[in-house]
Amino acid sequence: MAEDSAEVKEGFLCPLCLKDLQSFYQLQGHYEEEHSGDNRHVGGQLKNVSVTM
Repeated sequence: MAEDSAEVKEGFLCPLCLKDLQSFYQLQGHYEEEHSGDNRHVGGQLKNVSVTM
């Protein structure tokens, strides 16, 4: 059986560039600064997460 070498990342990952951030607030700030003109649907998902935290 072959071993899967794909790394599984968890935590606060940017959904667009997969940058690993340390907190939700860092992720939100990163997204707003780096991807403000990108896919707005993902931005809406991030805002919905903050409401549930």
